[in-house]
Amino acid sequence: MARGLVCFVLVLSMLFSSIPFIPTSGIQTAYAANSSVVRSGDVWTLENDVMKSVVSFASGSIQMTSYYNKEAGKEYLTGSGSQYLFYYHYGGSDLYANDGGWTLGTATITDITKFGTNCGKQLTIPVTRTSPQNVTINLKFEIYNGKSGLKYSNSIKNNAAAQKTITNSDIISLNLPNDAHTLYYVPNMAWYSTSGSLAPNAGKNAITVYNTGDGWGLQPEMNWKTEGTSGMLRPFASINAWSSITNVKVSTNTEALQLVLFPNEEFEYISVNMTVFKGDIIDGKMAVEEHFRKRFKYHDVTSLFLTNDWDYIGQRTDAFFRNTVVPKAVQAGLDMVMIDDLWNTTRDTTTAKTSFTSNLASLTDYIVRQGLRFGLWFSMTGDNHNVGRDLADPANIEFKRSQVEDTMIPQYHLSHQMIDLTEFWPNTAATSTSHPSDSVYRKNVLVKTI
Repeated sequence: MARGLVCFVLVLSMLFSSIPFIPTSGIQTAYAANSSVVRSGDVWTLENDVMKSVVSFASGSIQMTSYYNKEAGKEYLTGSGSQYLFYYHYGGSDLYANDGGWTLGTATITDITKFGTNCGKQLTIPVTRTSPQNVTINLKFEIYNGKSGLKYSNSIKNNAAAQKTITNSDIISLNLPNDAHTLYYVPNMAWYSTSGSLAPNAGKNAITVYNTGDGWGLQPEMNWKTEGTSGMLRPFASINAWSSITNVKVSTNTEALQLVLFPNEEFEYISVNMTVFKGDIIDGKMAVEEHFRKRFKYHDVTSLFLTNDWDYIGQRTDAFFRNTVVPKAVQAGLDMVMIDDLWNTTRDTTTAKTSFTSNLASLTDYIVRQGLRFGLWFSMTGDNHNVGRDLADPANIEFKRSQVEDTMIPQYHLSHQMIDLTEFWPNTAATSTSHPSDSVYRKNVLVKTI
């Protein structure tokens, strides 16, 4: 990749971003029945109100053996194609979840909690092999309470003394049946549909409604794009639904992502969200919404009306905000006052310019007393776009996390952080923490930890 660019994919892909969001209104509390994960031998059954999934380990292979829609009474792993929980071309070797070469580690079942509320269950199953590569895969399944879905992801640990590269991979492959259907997908900002197949890179999300009045949804997370050598924008991962194959799978694009693991390093890999529903496309979209409300554990996070001072940046003073902006925002019934770029002494500090205010804590105290939230544009790189701090470096992310959590939240009542997405540019040379083929992905993963 000679150069890189990240674009923001709207519609459902907005939910998959790594933009740090600081919740202030709590999470949804009206959950239905709690989800469950039950182990019997080396078979695990994950279940909530609407879906059931079964994962099993036997003879050196780990597989998903059931993806069941409870409301429709329908099993979906019935197609003619192959199905497996992962495939990696790793260090020059082909490694499949079901190739018989894995040793089972100690699986764990834990509660998923946020703000003291139980949201569901997480099942983590480690599998390891030493030949032809020495690697450990931690398969992670999160099933949420009530009417929700299943989030599936892996972390990959390189157990060798030399670095290893995943040149291409399938995140998951499912033998979903190619029965009569309408498949809905989002190329960019609008929904399209087809009664046929979905080719790779054509859609970021897939919801399939079978003619029997039921269906499934498949949504990869981390679906950013990186500009490839051909000049075309390539997402980290995309869905192939029956396009020259007999199954449905989520695969990475080698132009956008080739993850290089350093010796003994473990790193997060792309996640996929799986949902089921009974009804039409409206029910399918609602199932996805239900899932992501639990997945991201926030309530009403998108219902914000705000004023952004970029439109009147030349009038940015403490007095103007106290005498004009805040009273007008209250009168208009807005939710937030947002301060845009160039408010601080440099983009890397948490200190306001004196031309703006000599006491940002006092100003934000006033804003909050008026019933408004306070938000900021804050650069993670500390400079403009592809310069400044390297966000693939965990030390830089820790510095920024400290600025946000230890200073701006407690001192300035910060409740929303806006960053410029073009800060995720690829490094053109290898560093001690990333390679050109994976630096954008690493930045994306690390920034979301703030």
